[in-house]
Amino acid sequence: NLKGTPSASEAEFLDFLLAQDLAELPSDISTQVPQTKPSFEGLDFGGTAETVLPELAERIERHLGRLVEERAQVLAHSLTVLEEKSVVIANRVRGAWKGYIFDEFAELKADQVLDQFIENVHRPEWLQTLQRSFLSAFTKQQPHYIPEACTVVSGSSRTALSILGLHCGISEVLIPDLSWSYEQCFKKTYAVPLSTSLGLDVDAIIEKIEQICQHDPSWPQRGAVAVNNPHNATGRVFDEADIRRLIKYCLQNNLYVIDDLSYQNVVPVRDFPEIKTIRQIASELHRQGIITETQADRVITVHSMSKTDSFAGARLTVVEIRDQQVHQRLEALNSQIQPNITAIFLSYLFYRNTNQTTRAYWHLRNSILYERTQALLRAVKNLPSDRNPFGLEIIPPTGSLYPLLRVEHLPAGLSLDWLASSLARGGIGMLPLATFARTEKGFETGRKTFRLTLGGIDNADVLVGKTRRLLIDLNRLIAEEDARYNRKQVSFGVPERSRVRSSELLQAWDAFGKQVIQNCETSQASRRLLALHPVDSKQLLHELIRSHIPERLDVFRNRLLDRVAIHDELMWRAMNENGRWLAERLEREFMKDSLQQRQEQFKLRLYDRTVHPTQAYSLQAEMALNSIVETLITRKPITTALIEKAAQELIKEYIGLNVTINSQQEADEILLDLNTLITGEEFAELFSDMTLTPFLSFWSDWDGSSRPSGQGQRLVAAVVMENVRRMNRVLSILRQVAPTISVKPELKSELDMLPQHNQRFTSLLNEITTLTHQLEQRYRGILPFSVETTSVQRLATRLHLRRDPARVL
Repeated sequence: NLKGTPSASEAEFLDFLLAQDLAELPSDISTQVPQTKPSFEGLDFGGTAETVLPELAERIERHLGRLVEERAQVLAHSLTVLEEKSVVIANRVRGAWKGYIFDEFAELKADQVLDQFIENVHRPEWLQTLQRSFLSAFTKQQPHYIPEACTVVSGSSRTALSILGLHCGISEVLIPDLSWSYEQCFKKTYAVPLSTSLGLDVDAIIEKIEQICQHDPSWPQRGAVAVNNPHNATGRVFDEADIRRLIKYCLQNNLYVIDDLSYQNVVPVRDFPEIKTIRQIASELHRQGIITETQADRVITVHSMSKTDSFAGARLTVVEIRDQQVHQRLEALNSQIQPNITAIFLSYLFYRNTNQTTRAYWHLRNSILYERTQALLRAVKNLPSDRNPFGLEIIPPTGSLYPLLRVEHLPAGLSLDWLASSLARGGIGMLPLATFARTEKGFETGRKTFRLTLGGIDNADVLVGKTRRLLIDLNRLIAEEDARYNRKQVSFGVPERSRVRSSELLQAWDAFGKQVIQNCETSQASRRLLALHPVDSKQLLHELIRSHIPERLDVFRNRLLDRVAIHDELMWRAMNENGRWLAERLEREFMKDSLQQRQEQFKLRLYDRTVHPTQAYSLQAEMALNSIVETLITRKPITTALIEKAAQELIKEYIGLNVTINSQQEADEILLDLNTLITGEEFAELFSDMTLTPFLSFWSDWDGSSRPSGQGQRLVAAVVMENVRRMNRVLSILRQVAPTISVKPELKSELDMLPQHNQRFTSLLNEITTLTHQLEQRYRGILPFSVETTSVQRLATRLHLRRDPARVL
């Protein structure tokens, strides 16, 4: 499980062995051919004398055979004794060499080592020799490592980190955000956001460490700080001064520092700049006397080969641990993992070269990455602006293999995950950078960005064409997703006939607003509401009149203009076109629905309207102001009672007395929302060329046990009753205008009794709610503990300083 995906080099080597047909039959099952002793055909003397010489020769042969056999047994015994002594000497020599690491194949050519590899692939002793030889060659190229502190781990760096994090005592790790998946390797991770330039925020990391250690002083014994530089997934090389300052702080405070070194000196440039590893910086700090040798030994390096040496899939890592206890635990666990022998063999062949050869290879690697990076940038530069409307740009990496693709003009609400899924269906795999985010700042940084890769076999010329195609396809997909999911700016054209009454109504509304403010200033009830100790009531009144009430009245002033426009346009269309528009509208309103049609519409809905008891403003104030709007539209006078009601509700709203609602008032909330949604649909239908998808469903969220039984039924009933009431009102108007319309007597009787039936049904729901509250109180009364707790008791319970009586029960 810890080795990750299978090593590609092992599969290739097995395929090679099978293709070479190198298997031999074991000697113990070879066919034994029976042998017959040939007859002696000697001289022919005739008579009896002719048998004498052959018999004599046969006796001599048997005698000589016995002599040879006796001498052969003595020789075989001597050879056996000599072989046993040589084995003992070899074991002693091997035991003496065990503590030392050197290249035991240094004198052999590469093809000779390959021959030995094939012959001894099944021998564990030879494979141990190969690993020691590899470590010898590797540490000659990387002299800052101590060979005896190194372990060859067959697997990716995730394998080594998993063993380290799950079994070697370092169970928690602090990482820079937008790093790879350390959660798979350690039991707990802490993430600190990067700086705005995607660099290390050393101050924030140190602050987080101190916060953790203050809460748990023993954390340094099991915690570590992990740094991946060059960094995956941002493609950045962190500033050396920042790295040095972080290492100095961590080691001086006896913290482990893990160098996740998967991209050593991997930089897309035409050069080979050396980026100092954490081990090299720690050694410099030790030589300068800034840290002790023991502190420097708390650096753990996990050096992966696959990306650094450009043979991805080989799955091979070298881990240097100078802390003896941790090193021994990792060695013991790593010995249980079957080695990736071919990966070790290939790495050995590479690192046994001279330093100049390996550096030339790494230089070539960087040059190829540079050419590929320039190809990506050239593709963006050559793309016309009209083919790149969303401003896609490539941010080249300063290290590792990962350029970033940023969508500069990403539409609001659009998710890169959707785009990644669409691209994947077309055979293009890209990771949103937000995939690697753990913090809010990290998500914000990665929200518009994809992580690309410079890997693969395509040359620069091929990449130019592929990148251009990617940019064009991605722009097209963004446009398609934007058209399907994002808010549209609808162009509304309100006819002049719908604005005739606007100036008249605005004057009436402004006069109403002045009366509301005057009522607040002079009313004794208002002054009593604002007399809140120790708050200054005069200051409250000033802010209420100068800020809160004008802002709220402006909202409903706009609502008045919108709804009078709808009202007058509906009237105009109903009175014109010989009634055709009105007939179509009524037919749609009274259409007999079916369950199948409703189910199909439900599947295609764009959203659910959420009902929730948490409010920003008062429902009572909204209903009072809505009454004023309806009064003005229908040309009725605004009574003093309506003005006083609106003023009182606005004051209560301002000081928070009527903002919270109970379960019965949630039915009012759902009806207010329903009315607003219907009004929006009507406005779009009348004044634009867009038809909004009709509202279809509510989604309830009542925080579980705090809402009474039957609350869902109550809300559904409120919507159904309102819908029937509206239809009854339309039918009643039609009957007044055209008394000859045929209506079934039983339907007419039911509609006439509808107000009484609604009132009885509402009363029944209220009784059910009251009964639920009574049952709750009775249940609380029989509990063997008090459910009423103070804020201090609740805090103590959360901190586990006080036992939760409900859990005890």
